[in-house]
Amino acid sequence: MATNIYVSRKLEKLIKFPILENQEISLASLNKWNANVFYVSRKKCLLITNSTTMYSVLIGKFSVSDFNDLSSIFIKSFYSQLTADGINIDLITINKIIGSVTMCATNNDKSVIGIQNNILSYVDNWKYEFGSIDNWNFEDINSRINSIPYKILNWYFPKEKMKMVLDAYI
Repeated sequence: MATNIYVSRKLEKLIKFPILENQEISLASLNKWNANVFYVSRKKCLLITNSTTMYSVLIGKFSVSDFNDLSSIFIKSFYSQLTADGINIDLITINKIIGSVTMCATNNDKSVIGIQNNILSYVDNWKYEFGSIDNWNFEDINSRINSIPYKILNWYFPKEKMKMVLDAYI
């Protein structure tokens, strides 16, 4: 199984290897994500959001060379965030669900882009609250993000929708 991560145009400019176009996507709801980049203390950070559940994963201090190992970094970050949000699932199951990660050109998913822009609008406030990137607790911040209800989810929290989707795999 493969998971497609559709990168924003801003992130696409940072990636030094070819981005795949028009990938066949799995119908599984956890295999389609969108990624964007933002900066804290001049360090690159990634915001990766699932298109079905609007569940987000923040990855701090990300370098361009880390794209070579994106599959394992994403899976570890995703699993860690699920644990922080109180969603119990084992790492082996997450590895099976996500599989390998494929970077794809943007799919211009307006609903996910809108959610990500909303999340990124808080980054400047967090810069004042937390200061340097070394003071950022990404799991705590990410738990805040995944605890915001959205109309597109019928006012569910992203972490509630993610739990519903993952319960189908267990």
